[in-house]
Amino acid sequence: MKRIILWVICMIISKLVYAQPQYITTIQPFKMIMIELIGETGTVDCILPPGASPHTYELRPSDVKKIANATALVMGGRHLDDWAYSLQVRNRIELMHYVPKELFLPVLQRADEHHSDSPHDHDHGDMDPHFWTDPLIVKRMIPGLLSRLIEIDPDHANVYTMNARRFENELDRLIDELLHLFELSGRKPVILSHPFFQYFLNRFKIDLIDVIEKVPGKDPTPRELSKMIRSAEKGQNSIILTHPQLPDRSARIIAESLNAELLELDPLGGRPHRTSYFELIEYNARLLSEAFKSE
Repeated sequence: MKRIILWVICMIISKLVYAQPQYITTIQPFKMIMIELIGETGTVDCILPPGASPHTYELRPSDVKKIANATALVMGGRHLDDWAYSLQVRNRIELMHYVPKELFLPVLQRADEHHSDSPHDHDHGDMDPHFWTDPLIVKRMIPGLLSRLIEIDPDHANVYTMNARRFENELDRLIDELLHLFELSGRKPVILSHPFFQYFLNRFKIDLIDVIEKVPGKDPTPRELSKMIRSAEKGQNSIILTHPQLPDRSARIIAESLNAELLELDPLGGRPHRTSYFELIEYNARLLSEAFKSE
């Protein structure tokens, strides 16, 4: 009798676990965003480990199996996690589809020059895919993402909707907090090692002088490096922003030539004290504000 009761309990637990939607994301920030909407109704896991770059990651067989069994794969789009397009999935959620087109920045365009009259003329492949560094863009994509989640899992529509409203309100508070933070610290012009943070810079009105490696993994030529150094010398004293997921060799050469400060930010997180979306954005904002104060 005890064995029968134990078997029944195990079956009930198994069904409950199986009934939970299981979402897999390509990178940590997407996991952070999904957790805010999913809450306790399902599980959210990430393929890329902390420190890995979505531009250079190579899938393992275990990754492919995990994705095949998931309720949905959550990815970014072209120029970010292209490798995810080849995977067989039950449902695919491409977050760039839910970003309003007028909020995209072109891949090679500086944040302080964003004044295109025809943003709708650009395909997603021409756009900088690092949209999650701007909390307002994350807020603006929530309605479309919410609709997609309800379509995939209508049983939890009320929970998703409630979580989405809470998340939107918290994003508003985050934006106000960071605007105040930079008003107190002041702002200095910056140079990016790669185009990983221009949405954040654009949102909080921080001047972007140049991007060193406009294509991740492709070093600038010596002539291009010299041109960047001459251009930066004409401007104000600047800070060069790097990140740990890609090499910073060219950034160090320019920093040495300009006697400029190197500051490592983290656009992906997943490390201690950078496991939620709010922790990740606040971590980078505070590093920047402290650097501005010390300049």
